[in-house]
Amino acid sequence: MGDEQEAARRLVALRMVQVLPGFGTWASSIRDFETPFGRVGLRQLSILYLMRYAPASGVDLTPRALSQTFDIQPSVITRSLARLEEHGFIERIKDPVDRRVARLSITEKGCEVSIYVEELFVREMLKSIEIIGDDRIGELSAWIETLSQIRDDLKSRRMPDTAEA
Repeated sequence: MGDEQEAARRLVALRMVQVLPGFGTWASSIRDFETPFGRVGLRQLSILYLMRYAPASGVDLTPRALSQTFDIQPSVITRSLARLEEHGFIERIKDPVDRRVARLSITEKGCEVSIYVEELFVREMLKSIEIIGDDRIGELSAWIETLSQIRDDLKSRRMPDTAEA
């Protein structure tokens, strides 16, 4: 790879590091959502969202697996799960093979609240992407898939504890 190509790739990587976290900041700036189902926090919604899509993602729906997926302490996930269960958004089901393991299942009400909030995000995003012409939406869609692949690769390679020079 030539010096110019390497410099261009480095600039793209730098811009991704600068810009992409802003999307997470935008999403997490909304701490609680008032819904027809009551107030729901972002972490709880993230859990419901993951549970809605779990069959396709291959995530094991146990408290332990969720704490690992979200990279948070088991006690934090336990509190969130307790609130979700209390509101009827999820239920715990004993594993038929190992009764010590509780499997989690999203309820119809949990799906409804997750879909409700997802639609709020989609409506806001639609407003912001109005600046993109119809002729470029397909191109953006392809790049989003590429970004998804890059994210998955980054997650699989975790940052080293110390930076290499």
